[in-house]
Amino acid sequence: MSMVLERELQAGRASGPIPKHVDLLLELGELRAEKLNRVPDAVQAYESVLERDPKNPVAADRLEKLYEQLGRDRELARLLENRAEATTDGPARALQFSRVATIRANRHDIDGALAAYTAAFSADPTNRDVFTAMERVCYKAERWIAAMQLYDTAIAFVESGTSRAYRLGDLYSRRGNVLLNFLGQVDSAIEAYQKVVEVDSQPAAAVTLLDELCRQRGNWQPLILAYERRAETQRDPARKADALRQAAKLATDRAGDARESIRLNRKLLIVEPNDVMAGALLERHYEETQDRSGLIDVLKARLQHTPQGGSESVKILQKIARASEDGAKDVDSAVENYLKILELQPENRDALEALGRIYESTEQWAEFIDVTRRQIKVTTDRNVKALLYFRCGSVMEAKFAREQDAIRYYDAAIRTSSSCLPAVHGLRDLYRRREEWQRVIETLEVEIKLWQDDKERAGVFAQIGRIYDKQLGDGERAMHFYDSALRVDPDCLPANQALFEHYFDAGEWDKAQPIASALAQKAMRDGDPSTRSDFFRKRGVVARMTGDPKGAADNFIDALTLRPTNTAALDDLNTLARLQSDACDFDVAYKELDKLYKKRDDASPLLARVHVGRAALLERDGDLDQAAVLYREALDLAPGELAIVSAVVDFHSDMRRWQEAVDALERFVKSDLASAEDRLLAQMRKAGIHADCEMDPPRAIAVTASRQCRMSA
Repeated sequence: MSMVLERELQAGRASGPIPKHVDLLLELGELRAEKLNRVPDAVQAYESVLERDPKNPVAADRLEKLYEQLGRDRELARLLENRAEATTDGPARALQFSRVATIRANRHDIDGALAAYTAAFSADPTNRDVFTAMERVCYKAERWIAAMQLYDTAIAFVESGTSRAYRLGDLYSRRGNVLLNFLGQVDSAIEAYQKVVEVDSQPAAAVTLLDELCRQRGNWQPLILAYERRAETQRDPARKADALRQAAKLATDRAGDARESIRLNRKLLIVEPNDVMAGALLERHYEETQDRSGLIDVLKARLQHTPQGGSESVKILQKIARASEDGAKDVDSAVENYLKILELQPENRDALEALGRIYESTEQWAEFIDVTRRQIKVTTDRNVKALLYFRCGSVMEAKFAREQDAIRYYDAAIRTSSSCLPAVHGLRDLYRRREEWQRVIETLEVEIKLWQDDKERAGVFAQIGRIYDKQLGDGERAMHFYDSALRVDPDCLPANQALFEHYFDAGEWDKAQPIASALAQKAMRDGDPSTRSDFFRKRGVVARMTGDPKGAADNFIDALTLRPTNTAALDDLNTLARLQSDACDFDVAYKELDKLYKKRDDASPLLARVHVGRAALLERDGDLDQAAVLYREALDLAPGELAIVSAVVDFHSDMRRWQEAVDALERFVKSDLASAEDRLLAQMRKAGIHADCEMDPPRAIAVTASRQCRMSA
């Protein structure tokens, strides 16, 4: 039969149709293979079929089996490759190329195997068997570039979203392994492991490797960046938060980058507002850097995710309010948050105290009174409550001028705590302004009971004595309290000062003199210059009146040294110079004063008095012409000063120049510079000259009855 078929083929080879030949060859091949066991001849027949019909599936299938049977791998590979090229179905095409690759690999044709595997994987990237087989060949043959191409193709395929046949993290991990361990490309390996951390659900191994690489380089930024990118790609909030938490921890503990840590913790707090450690770290950072705005932003973010009405929300509100008040100076925000606290906890003392402080500093007095009254209701400490009453009273008095309300609050403070000195002082000062002296004394008597310090108690006794002395005119009671003050504290400055003033006003010079001596040392260093200057003037008067002209001169000069504009001291010095010119070197003193006053623009009346004093010295020495010149200059400098006019009148009177004395007084009375009281005194002096010096009573009577005198009176 075989021979028949062969002759038939030979007969029809020249003119027969190809399909007829194909059928004959197929039949002949089958006969040779199955019946005659002539496998090589069968192969020849099937090859002839494929020459005539390359896509004939029957011939290809049978030939494939025969090639395998005969071990003809090269021809089998070529056949499979041709069949694969002709196949359009991806998975089927991949299987064909995979078989080709396997055959070539077994024959140690690595390049051919890799080419076939590449074609197979390109045909069906989802075929893990192909991927694994090609990877195995690459590793065995150390074809790392081919392995990298395999990984890149698989990664691109997965990242395109077409299929999830592979774990993306696993692919990047394999890629990183090749780059690090076989190609030595550390930077690229780091990038690959970063991607593993970014996309893989279980990136622990990659983290370990990346951690070691960062440690070796001393640069933790790659791992930090990997965690940050992981947070961006993860959908699960818990994983996002964990990634940011790890990144922030690395920035703090390993990198030591505070700024980076703060940035990451801020991102973490957005994802996980209740993260206690992140919140605490950010709060501490903003407090240390005094960035109140940043602190407030963090606290507000936490507040949005905190259950309202709970103790935690109150704590956050307190922090926001405190930061707004202290650092940001945003008083409105602080008030708003403190009020929110009071809505949740109406008796919150910290909020009430803070609002009181803010309202006081911003002078919102009505609100201050309201919140302070609320403080009073929740305060149990009697001393604190008394101070709150006092604060209300002081505001009522100073800001609203409601003295009765102020008195009521002060009384409430004292009833609450009898030792509340500010309230006692408030009442005392209020009654003092109202000149209700008996009530002032009552408050001072309360104050005496409160003081334990003898100096303070003595000072209060002295105040009471001074009120009796100056305001109530009760000298006996005044002396009683002065004595009480000195019994408690013999060195009591206020009591000694008051007693000195009392004796000075009463003209009891002998009693005033030892007290003045005792006070002199303290007066040199205590008090303002004006007060000290006045004391030394009075001490000088006491010295003059007790027969110590030199001491008087020294004190008057001390008074002028402390306050050169002390007119009374200068007048007293002039009086002393006129009465006892040898008490000191007045000429030197007047020269110094002359230099001093000529440097001042407002010292004309004072310079005039210096001229008067120097004129008196010249008058004493007999130089009347020069004295007259100085008196005229003094009048020119201070025409409205009665003391100057009086000195000029005394000069003319001593020389019995009555008319010139009268003329000087008339010019003074007619000027507009003198006060009405001084003009009246000048008129009376003029009348005295007419009556006593000129012996002209009618003229004296005419002066006292004149219209000018009546107007001045």
